[in-house]
Amino acid sequence: IREQALPHALLFVGGRGVGKRLTARALAMALNCQSDPETGKAPAEGCGVCRACRKIETDQHPDVIWVSAAGASIRIEQIRDLCRTLALKPFEAATRVVVIPDAQAMTASAANALLKVLEEPPAQTLLILTAIQTAALLPTIVSRCQLLRFSPIDRESLTRYLVARH
Repeated sequence: IREQALPHALLFVGGRGVGKRLTARALAMALNCQSDPETGKAPAEGCGVCRACRKIETDQHPDVIWVSAAGASIRIEQIRDLCRTLALKPFEAATRVVVIPDAQAMTASAANALLKVLEEPPAQTLLILTAIQTAALLPTIVSRCQLLRFSPIDRESLTRYLVARH
């Protein structure tokens, strides 16, 4: 974030409950936090108190878009609506963030429609897909995203962290 060298698409892969969605939200906050008036640049992490961070935390930010399954799957209509939205400039964010949790729930036609966005990403937009495993996604989607694997934290490390911080 500090180097402004994020890819246009990230794929967070790991089991349920390892923090993929939490990380996506934290990244959206970090990219759009307004709390560093001295430099005019956002800090490398969200403050949690500025207007943008509060909106992101409460899912009220117009430029942080969550595309969730409508029923059992993410349908092509949802991805087409997303594409129409992404054709417009962000309303107020420095970086628009699109999060597609459980991307493996996309229908084949929805996944193919998303490929167009991944191949020609809109400016000022970061796409974050989360999935349990890459095998459930089209290989062409996986190849166009930077892959980040999430693993559970071992009990000893978690205990040390909690004791040190709390």
